[in-house]
Amino acid sequence: MTGVAIEISSSQGGVALLRGDGPVREEIFPSHRNHACEIFPALERLGVEPKNTDFWAVGLGPGSFTGIRAALASLKGLNLPFQKPVYGLNSHDILAGEMAATGKITAPTLAVLSDARRGEFYVTAYAWLEGELTKVNDTAILAPSQLPRKFFGSTQIVGPDLEPSREVLMTALPRAHWTDEICFPTASRTLRMAHKLRLHGNAPAETLEPIYLRDMQYVKCVVR
Repeated sequence: MTGVAIEISSSQGGVALLRGDGPVREEIFPSHRNHACEIFPALERLGVEPKNTDFWAVGLGPGSFTGIRAALASLKGLNLPFQKPVYGLNSHDILAGEMAATGKITAPTLAVLSDARRGEFYVTAYAWLEGELTKVNDTAILAPSQLPRKFFGSTQIVGPDLEPSREVLMTALPRAHWTDEICFPTASRTLRMAHKLRLHGNAPAETLEPIYLRDMQYVKCVVR
């Protein structure tokens, strides 16, 4: 069985490849605006062959809208002639899964945050329930002033590209534990989670759309 994953929801992007019982191989790259210039060379370096790929996985965000769109467009183009199953995952779930698998969670509650612009954050909460890290709310957009209502006790904060917002977040959640290590949702964890879903018989996504959570706003341009 061969699987391929693409995750570009933050400033660090990556692609990953799993073949049979071998280890997951991963190519990591800085996520710039011209994402396609990074995606396809990375897939080539891994030796990805779309016709021989049994399933795909992709991070749907929340995060970089441009990066997520680039990942989806690249995957759909590569998979179009073959129509193999595609698993779309919440990028916060991917990061939380990485934290749990590597033993880096140090508090009863984990808050995964990412920048939603406009002074707000995408927020997803997780907690240990019967030994399993469990999502306790769907991803939402919250202002810093709303965070204390969501997290009452000791909470660990983690998320990509949060360092510029550290002071604001620690003021809102003074009892929180800040994760000093820079953490990103990875393509390798995306692939492992999708592989587990596939082994458990979970159906792949019928539609794939970025997790944006805001109403789309359009500006009409009048050409004279």
